[in-house]
Amino acid sequence: MPKIVDRDRYRKELLGKSFHLFAQQGYAAIAMRQLAEGLGVSTGTLYHYFPSKQAIFEQMMLERIEHSLRTFDADLTHLPSLKAKIVAVFQFFQREEKEAMDELLLCVEFYQHQQREGQTNSIIQQFYQRLKPEAMQLLGIQDETLLQFLFSIIDGLLLAHIYGATIDWMAQAELISATIESYLPRSETR
Repeated sequence: MPKIVDRDRYRKELLGKSFHLFAQQGYAAIAMRQLAEGLGVSTGTLYHYFPSKQAIFEQMMLERIEHSLRTFDADLTHLPSLKAKIVAVFQFFQREEKEAMDELLLCVEFYQHQQREGQTNSIIQQFYQRLKPEAMQLLGIQDETLLQFLFSIIDGLLLAHIYGATIDWMAQAELISATIESYLPRSETR
């Protein structure tokens, strides 16, 4: 009797396992053959599920965004204030710092690769457009500039590792919360 495979679940497993391979070798350096070997499948199997390395990367990153949004939804929806939500977000990055750093560096490398290839419609920009409205809703922020500020701070803290910095995520959460509270009218921080 032939083995029954849940194709969607198997495809998601491949995507999940692909992240660490991309993070170890980089987007540009890894080939489909190396991905297949690292995943323990044949190159033909990999092409059966994904038409290209770029498709794997894009679908993998979209899965990661969806997972993060589900995590934030579970972590943030019950919290009473913007400050508590910011602290919870920073706790997430404290727990997931290495993976978040790998994800950010991969996105930067992929963006550079697309630019070199002359692709101007960056999938990274599409990811941000997908993430933005849900992040605004989860945090209860109506000001897009404020959301961009928060994302920039988080990305900057992750990149501070390049300089050898050790990040105290909770101290940063307190500082950012105080900054945002002074920026927003009192009614919007509750």
